[in-house]
Parts: sequence; C-alpha cells; structure tokens
Amino acid sequence: MKTVVLGDPPEVLVSLLAERKRLGLDRHDELWLGEYQRAPAPTYEHAEGGGVIFALLGPLARRAGLRASLEFNLGDPHDFRVPDLGFHRGRPSGACIATAAIVVEVRSPNDESFEKFDFHGISSSDVAVALEW
Repeated sequence: MKTVVLGDPPEVLVSLLAERKRLGLDRHDELWLGEYQRAPAPTYEHAEGGGVIFALLGPLARRAGLRASLEFNLGDPHDFRVPDLGFHRGRPSGACIATAAIVVEVRSPNDESFEKFDFHGISSSDVAVALEW
C-alpha cells in the first residue's frame, strides 16, 4: 500500500512518526527527496540473506581495507536511504553517511530496492545477484 500526503502532514501523522521514533521503530525508514518512506523491519528471510552476503563479502572487504556496517543512513538528513549492508573506506561517523564503497540491498517481494539504484549511482542493469537456499 502506498499513501501520499500532500501539504503539511496532519497532527495524527506527526504523532505517529514521533511515536515510531520514540519506540525505535523508524530504524529502516527513509527520506526520498522529501518523501517519507515508512519501512518495517526485514523479514527473517531478508535478514538471513543479508547475513549470508555479509559472511561472504566481509573477509574480502576487510582485506581490501574496508569497514563493514549493517543498516545505516546513506545520504544527508534531507535525502537518505537505509541499505542492508555497507562497506566503507576509513571510519565514517554520524547519523548520515555521505557515501560508501559498497552498498548491499537485499530484495524482498514487493519492496522498492530497485528504485534505490539511481540514488546509489548505478542502474538496475549494472548488478544482478540472486541468492537461493
């Protein structure tokens, strides 16, 4: 389901978002050019896929001098996405990380992962990976 609110958000929506933040339920929410994307926590299968990718890429990335992170805000406070994994040069800090050396998005049914590719600077034809187990 997709819901769009034009203009200022109603107080009930402001309260809902504040409550999500207070409870820590907004960890996967994103801001796409001012459009708030409310995202639930991943399914077990989605998280397991991320774990497999982390286990496979982690040692290689470390040998290349990269640091790994789980979900993080990629972008700036007004326009960011929350990839499933990231590998970084140096040691970034703060709530929003401007860039990453490697960004991993695990695709689940009916999600918008492919719509993030333009933001990450790649096209959907650049990378295609499928994991099955």
